[in-house]
Amino acid sequence: MKKIFIIILVIVAIVIVTGLWISYSKGCKWEGTGCVIREYQILNDTKISYSNEKYGFEFQYPSSWPRPIEKDFGTKISLQFEKGFSILYGTHVTESTGEVRTFDQVISSPHKIIKIDNKEVVRVEDSYKGISVHIAYIKGKDNKILSIEDSSGLISAEDFDEVISSFGFTFK
Repeated sequence: MKKIFIIILVIVAIVIVTGLWISYSKGCKWEGTGCVIREYQILNDTKISYSNEKYGFEFQYPSSWPRPIEKDFGTKISLQFEKGFSILYGTHVTESTGEVRTFDQVISSPHKIIKIDNKEVVRVEDSYKGISVHIAYIKGKDNKILSIEDSSGLISAEDFDEVISSFGFTFK
């Protein structure tokens, strides 16, 4: 009887370890409710594709950039690249009141709206301490907002717009 129990225990352990290894090898990130798939795919010598199943978006970025540092806050996700390029997608909440802000509330002052690959993009050009800052906002699903920012001054407006044009939403 003890021998059968040990055999069953070993089989269960093998199944668990195999499942964890498979999920890790597929880019699975374990969170409180289960596995969240995010995928990196090298498209060619110059582009890498990032997709996030939980938040339902994907985009491409230059292969010369390192992989982003991903932080999931439950209602939004932040991707930080070393070059000062960042992406934030999710629900925007006012910290002091806890109020969920709509796209129109976040983009309250008049800004230029441009079309990039049939996406309406609120594009903001600014300068901080002599550094050119690029910011873009795209309206997502269910009051979510995609904000893309380059505060490094190292990324050209053309490269910035190229990353924006590659964004796609993959909602189910």
